[in-house]
Amino acid sequence: MSSILKVDTIQNTGGTTGLTIDSSGRVTQPALPAWRIGRGSTYTVTSGQAANTDVNFNLTSDTARRFFIQGGCTASSGTVTVPVSGIYSVSTTVRLDAVGSGYVIMQIRINNDSSGSDGSYNIKTGFGSSYHSWSENTIFKLDANDVVRVKYYVSADSNFEVHYLSYFSGFLIG
Repeated sequence: MSSILKVDTIQNTGGTTGLTIDSSGRVTQPALPAWRIGRGSTYTVTSGQAANTDVNFNLTSDTARRFFIQGGCTASSGTVTVPVSGIYSVSTTVRLDAVGSGYVIMQIRINNDSSGSDGSYNIKTGFGSSYHSWSENTIFKLDANDVVRVKYYVSADSNFEVHYLSYFSGFLIG
């Protein structure tokens, strides 16, 4: 006759729970590196701030908007530093209001990449309404302490707004 082993939690030697299995078989990982951060308010971009600028996601904790940061990730001035090496899913949606002409490039970049060649790339033209949202979703192989950021470049318009309905998220896949 075989016996069945019931597992409730798996912990490391320091006692931190790394994996929980509930009575229905659902698995959670409370220490999984993950984040969802955003803007606390809309901010106006003025002349001189339009080229290759980080989006400053300044709100990291808000239960109403479901913002959080966990698993050793840290946030500073809109960038996120990951604690462990692995494959990460990274996403952003950025809303820009009142861009009137030219084109906009939105990128997710790693560390101090200045060319954007190792990140994501999204370009839009033809601004017919007062606002536009850019969404990016990709995966990266990141090293421990890599810094992930969202940057924008606006070619011809130097007065517009980065709306508070802008988000930046990611999590360790494995």
